[in-house]
Amino acid sequence: MINYKLELYNYLKENTETIATKWIEKIKNDNILPFDSIYFDEAHHNQFWMDLQQIVQAIISYLLDDKTEYKRLVEEWSVAIAKTRLSSETPVFEVIHVLNETRAIFMQFIKRFLENKKEIKPQTALDLTEQVQIAFNELIERFAKMYQLLMQSHLEKQQILIAELGAPIIPITENIAILPLIGDIDTHRARKIKESVPKRCALAKIEKLYIDMSDSPILDTMVAGELFELMNILELLGIKSMFSGIRPEVAQTAVQAGINFKNVQSYNSLFAALRHDDIL
Repeated sequence: MINYKLELYNYLKENTETIATKWIEKIKNDNILPFDSIYFDEAHHNQFWMDLQQIVQAIISYLLDDKTEYKRLVEEWSVAIAKTRLSSETPVFEVIHVLNETRAIFMQFIKRFLENKKEIKPQTALDLTEQVQIAFNELIERFAKMYQLLMQSHLEKQQILIAELGAPIIPITENIAILPLIGDIDTHRARKIKESVPKRCALAKIEKLYIDMSDSPILDTMVAGELFELMNILELLGIKSMFSGIRPEVAQTAVQAGINFKNVQSYNSLFAALRHDDIL
């Protein structure tokens, strides 16, 4: 009995370079991709050529009875392409569009293969085509998931960086630092400050922290609660903390809201706090 899956595998493998050439030509004339797409950059064409050959090898390996090689190649390709396309800020829709164009080229070659195999029954031809379609579907799905995971990780790192920039710990001596809180502070931002500042203070071996609010115009009860919790956490870590620069209107609003500053050490300015502790 003729193994048409193996014959198609060998046929596509023998035509790998021709498929890659057709792919390059098709992408050059693509009218869907934006003009500044990375796929139009000839400097990357050698890399695209190698990427395409990996795709061909992955897709045709699905025609083999043992799918181990297919899964390995798909995983390797998905990770590598997701990383490079994310670093080049290539939108995911561009990659999927190009993969679907690649699928179309594959279908053309499969059609030629079937035309030369007149004896193949329609159901067998349909099964062969379906095998390749499934291979592409799984590859695209795996790439999309990997791209999403890397994008999420990238965004989380950016959010951490933004949070740190929004609450920078500025050392002024070996173990004394200033935490300037600038701009409006809502509950979400206050909670992020509470979560990140103790860790960073501990890593930097800070023993005293001045929380300066000279440039923070709003302090509501929820935000104050988060900042007081921050001070309590710092105290448990052996880090002494105090407020400076609370503006009169903020102080008045806080008192009217019932916020208790009784056990909080506070100075009217950062300069006064530093001078009081003989740092200036």
